[in-house]
Amino acid sequence: MSPDLAVVKISSEPENAEIEIDGAYSGNTPRIKKLKPGEYKIKMSKKNYRSWERKIKVEAGEEISLNAELEYRP
Repeated sequence: MSPDLAVVKISSEPENAEIEIDGAYSGNTPRIKKLKPGEYKIKMSKKNYRSWERKIKVEAGEEISLNAELEYRP
């Protein structure tokens, strides 16, 4: 791993939610993203579920996990 990047492990329950980082589509869960140090807005969404959103701040060399429990709404 590059020491100047952070590793963010992104998962959700249920899986296969869409991931947006700062408003840009970044794949589906589960996923591992390498990000430059800084602050990011992470959003996960899936049809028939409430969106999940968090702001995170990452440091170089850091490894963090995000797990979104998406609430079902028919």
